[in-house]
Amino acid sequence: LYHTHPPMNHFSFFRYKSQSNMMCSILKGGSNSWTIFMQRVNEEMRKNPIASSEKVNSKDEPEKVKESCWPECALASTKIVQVRHPLERLLSAYRYVFERTSTYEDQFVQVVSLKQVLGDKFDKLAWPQFVDMVIKNELASHQELVELGKASGKIGKDGKIEDVHEFIAEETSKHNHNINEADVWVANHWAPYWFTCGLCLPELRPSYILHMDHLEKEVPNLLKELGMGQMNVTYPHALQGKEGHTRSKNKEYYSRLTKAQVWQLYNLYRVDHELFGFSPREFLDWAS
Repeated sequence: LYHTHPPMNHFSFFRYKSQSNMMCSILKGGSNSWTIFMQRVNEEMRKNPIASSEKVNSKDEPEKVKESCWPECALASTKIVQVRHPLERLLSAYRYVFERTSTYEDQFVQVVSLKQVLGDKFDKLAWPQFVDMVIKNELASHQELVELGKASGKIGKDGKIEDVHEFIAEETSKHNHNINEADVWVANHWAPYWFTCGLCLPELRPSYILHMDHLEKEVPNLLKELGMGQMNVTYPHALQGKEGHTRSKNKEYYSRLTKAQVWQLYNLYRVDHELFGFSPREFLDWAS
């Protein structure tokens, strides 16, 4: 927990006046919503630039966060993390990776499904099987997942997916045992918060914690704390697929698991539960 750290690319950065701010980008933890939100913030800043009288002399600015001094130089930055219940996030990741067969599309984003990228090679795991593989750390043996990188694409005028590109994240960090990076890229969707964000390190300890269930209240308060309360920006809705938000599916899926499986999942994500005050009780009650 204390002697490793996540790569710098797990964070998104923005500066406002003299302050450096950084958000840990947690897949299936609101990272898409945060990206859209920051686009709105940047557009607002472009329309209403900081007055010259409010600008800070470059000599007074804190050290910039960069790879050569990471993570020590992040100490002076304001850290933000956005979380949801770890067991709900795990289910959301499963549904996103293994159950989605078509492109997710709304007014903000288009995300090509893994089924569309892999075609006939796509091998869907049943939910209990997926859970067992997570518990036993066996997902690296799922060949399609090992070979799969990030996928991007767009929808053509005929409604078909075109320009699909796959690319593997940089592998260099995997040779450094001091860096927290999942062995399989797609596993970042369910890697623990503490692992993804380095939450136990003094340099990366969050100043603000946002809970996905309360973003409508918490984001305006965050903007005020960052001195950005005058901005006319709203946080985007929770992105959800055609079958609805995972929050409404928790009972249905966790009732397919045994209490032993849920307890093992809890132990796997125990640190995340304890850091953010989550309880596994409801999920245990649903299990058989």
